[in-house]
Amino acid sequence: VALMADAPTIAIGETVTGELGGDVQATAFVFTGEAGQQITATLVSDAFDCYLVLVDAEGNELDVDDDSAGSLDSRIAGFTLPADGTYGLIVTSFSGYRGSGTAQGEFTLSLETFEARTIEYGQRIEDALTMGATSLQYRFTGTAGDTVTIFMGSEEFDTYLYLYDRDGFELTRNDDGGGNLDSLIGPYQLPYTGEYIIEANSFSRSATGSFFLTLNRIEMIEIAYGDEVETTIRGTGELYFQFEAQMGDIVSVIVDADVDTSLTLRDPYGYSVLSDED
Repeated sequence: VALMADAPTIAIGETVTGELGGDVQATAFVFTGEAGQQITATLVSDAFDCYLVLVDAEGNELDVDDDSAGSLDSRIAGFTLPADGTYGLIVTSFSGYRGSGTAQGEFTLSLETFEARTIEYGQRIEDALTMGATSLQYRFTGTAGDTVTIFMGSEEFDTYLYLYDRDGFELTRNDDGGGNLDSLIGPYQLPYTGEYIIEANSFSRSATGSFFLTLNRIEMIEIAYGDEVETTIRGTGELYFQFEAQMGDIVSVIVDADVDTSLTLRDPYGYSVLSDED
């Protein structure tokens, strides 16, 4: 409450900057919201481990976040405001929130209306990042055990993908797994049945330009050393095989087909290790 008494305002759609250091280990920004309005607040700093707190006018904590924006940055995503009135965003550091240390450095705080569009399995969406929307979010519904791939490609900027659970907690992310500065999440197995959120972003978090996004549910075929599997390429034209390996194993993978194939070996995080055409 004391922090909010003389706090500057931040409007929805606005980005502000500030600095922590010395005796100032927490600072507040206030905004006016409406009941049922969904907001997303993002706190970014290159100088300290961010921690973001959303409070009501009486200072009661409504939501907190540590690292959901990645790289020790914080994001409270898709929070539904319970009533009309004044709210506060408390900017601090992870250590400052717990009273175990101090932070020094600049930060950037942005507040936006949460607008997650929908995407379905097998769909390709063409969209664009703009100065007014340097990140976009898409909702989809999945079933526990579904194995999915999410691809984001652009000829205009270095893409970056995040996957969040229904509460806005980061599940996984990817920078260049799709090759050529494109991003690929997956194959990733969904942990629960329900809603998920994809965030399409840029590596710099400020780049703009057009991109495309695809979401596919795939079948993961188990294969082991010495196995020979016969199957058919159909649908998206991609097949995924999974095998258990030990560090230092030397492997040979051969694909024999009636069509011209390409083969990619990916590590457990979805990044390409090797690829081959002919």
